[in-house]
Parts: sequence; structure tokens; C-alpha cells
Amino acid sequence: MRSAFATAVLAASIATGSFADEPSRDDLRREQAELHEALLQAPTDPELMVAFARVAVRLGDYDGAIATLERALIYEPDEPVTHLELGVAYFRIGSLGVAEQHLERARAGGLAPDLDARAALYLGEIAARAERSRFSGTASAGIVGATNANRGPRSEFISFFGVPARLVGLATAEGDVGAQASLSLRHEYDFQGSNTDALVTELDAYSLRFADESEGAVDSLYLTTGPRLSLDDSAFGPKIRPFARVGHARVANDPLFTDLALGATLSVPVDDMTTAFGEASFGRREFHSGFDDLDSVIARFEAGASVRVAPRMTMSGAIFGAAEFTDGGDFDNQEVGLRAAISYSYDPNLEWADGLWTLTGRFRTVHRFYDDPIAAVDPNDSRNDFENRFGLSHLFRIQDGFGVRVDGDYFVRDSNFRNFDFNNLTGAISVVYEF
Repeated sequence: MRSAFATAVLAASIATGSFADEPSRDDLRREQAELHEALLQAPTDPELMVAFARVAVRLGDYDGAIATLERALIYEPDEPVTHLELGVAYFRIGSLGVAEQHLERARAGGLAPDLDARAALYLGEIAARAERSRFSGTASAGIVGATNANRGPRSEFISFFGVPARLVGLATAEGDVGAQASLSLRHEYDFQGSNTDALVTELDAYSLRFADESEGAVDSLYLTTGPRLSLDDSAFGPKIRPFARVGHARVANDPLFTDLALGATLSVPVDDMTTAFGEASFGRREFHSGFDDLDSVIARFEAGASVRVAPRMTMSGAIFGAAEFTDGGDFDNQEVGLRAAISYSYDPNLEWADGLWTLTGRFRTVHRFYDDPIAAVDPNDSRNDFENRFGLSHLFRIQDGFGVRVDGDYFVRDSNFRNFDFNNLTGAISVVYEF
């Protein structure tokens, strides 16, 4: 088991080739040109060769970096820094066995503490990848409070068959406290090629219970599996993953629906900082507990990008959409939306904190519109909703994979019918275990 600190630092190191702030690609190209000119004047200088290779790695020219570093070893065959950089370059193209040899020689030759730590992280990742079957995951459990635990409408006044009506009792929003738990498991069965192709299976489970409001009870379980396949020979090139997904959800302690979908995800590195991604799926949703008219076929898509704006800061955003076609045709609807997130990890500089702390902010907005009127609400007008969700979480990593996460979430739906207007503010604190 590797600590979350090692994982986060290794990810930054793999992405940049160093622990320093990454200059722009234009700056790197200028530096490469200057080093090339210097090498023309001093073609046997190993230090210049290593410097040139480091820039080549950052620009994605791994073959050029390897050729230069191999030439540098002719003049200084035991130089540990050269072996370190060569190990990194071979790691980047997926030649893990050769990478391991050079990294071991680098450590044996004596490296500065920061470089030795870098080599150790790469060796740890190589050891993890050498295992054909690998498990990882996150488990959490904690307490939660919500201002609308029963998912009631914002107002007691609603529309009923097109005329105003008033709800009675406790049908509107009611606050409550309770408990929640989640589990995310990931298994990779490595095909042991040089390009990290693998069969990837993910299990996601979630459960929420409130002390008094049983209407707010939620359970969900989803299983997704499919091969991650390279579209070229590079370990860090474009990937496609066809998948099958099955899921089940319960609400208020009763079965709600079962999902089955087929789809594919695509990820394409644009440059050292940016990765574009997309997903499309087509599936069937079967409702239970007498909601047969809602049985539907659902088509979904998403397209976006993730950008590393700093060594420990990542931003991502995507547009998405879905179309749902119900068996009865009365509840056919479409939605379009936008989501964005920003995540920042930092070192708290505390002796008892074994890992980076991570602050994450999220935003999601959706416009959903229905094709036909819902007669029980209004026989003349169709439903039209706008939803916005804001989230903020902070993960405090402590020791041995354990940590504490604090979450805040605000959800608001504004509809042209007050029946569906909805607000909910949720706060939670959980114990988290990453493995």
C-alpha cells in the first residue's frame, strides 16, 4: 500500500518529469533550442545531454530523450542522475523493466535526497504495475444533516390538474440528521503490455439514512466493467474504454429502478497539461413499485477536458446531455448541462499528517424539459426545470490511509410548476480510508 502523499506526488512527477513548476511549452521549446545549440558546440558534454533530455521528456519526445541519455552514458556510465532520467523516460513509454534497472542503478550510485525520493516513487509504481491484478478504493462513513431530508417541495401550494392546491401535513421540506456510507472499489487486470492496457472494473455503493425522515433514505449500487485500450503504442497516449454498466437504486426503503447501459469513454492527451475526454452510453431503465410507465431508454453523452493549471491544482469541465424515452411516452424528456470542478492539494506541514490535504469545489447546472404535459399537474403546459448544485469538500489525510472529509452541498431546482421547486442544503463529516 502506497500513501496518498506518494500517489499525489508521483502523479505530479509523472506528468511533469520534475517537481518544479512547469514552464510553458513555448519556453520549453526555446530552452530545447538553446541546449541543442550548446550541444553542437560541446557534443560530448554529459550534463548538457541530461539537461536536453529533461526538456525532451517534458515535451513528450521520449525517444529523443532516451537516445540522448544513452549517449551520455557512453561518457559517464555510472552517473546516477543520468540513470534516473533514463529510468523516467523508459517509464513514460511503458518499458517498465528497463526503467526499473536504470532507477535501481541511480539509487545505488547515490542520489540527493529529493532525487532519491523521486526514484523510489517511480520504483513503487513499477512494483504496483508488476502485479497483474490490482485493487484500490475508498471507503467512508459519517454523519450528515440536511434541510430537506424528505425531498419535499419548496412550497405547500402546488398545481393539481391545472388548478391551485395546497399540501397538508408534512409534505413540504423537513430537516433531519442521519448517517451515510460509501464504498468505491477499483480492480485492474493488467494485460502486461507496454501501453498499460487493462480490464478495469469499478464498484460504487452509497447509502443514506435519516433519523426520522424515512422518505429520504437512499441506496445505490453500480458496477462498471470494460477494457482500457490504447489507440497507439504509447503508455500515455489516447485511450478508449468500452464498458457495460449495471446499477440498482432504492428510495424510501423501496426498490426504485434498475439500470443497464453500454457505452465507451475516450481520453486524449492534448499536451503536458491538458487531457480531453468524452463518454457516450445507451441504456435501459426499469422502474419498480408500480412505476412501469416510467420504464425508459436513455441516451447520454459528455465531453470535456481536465487541465493541470499548477503542480497541485487541477481544473476540469464538461458539457453533457441526455434524452429519455419512456415506454408510455408521457414522461419523455431531455436535458443539457455543464459541470466544473477545481481541486487543490497542499502539504499542511504537520508531523502527524501523512499525506497532502485536498480542497475540491464543484458546480453543476442542468436544464431539463419534458415533451408533453403531465395531466395530473397541468394538462396544458409541459414541465421545464433548471437545476444548480454547488459543492465543497476538504479531505484531511492523517495516517496510514485514514483521513477526515468535510462536505457541503447546496441543491436548488426551479421549475415552471411549484410542485417540483426544491431546495436542500447538506453538510457531512466522514471518516475516510483510502487503499
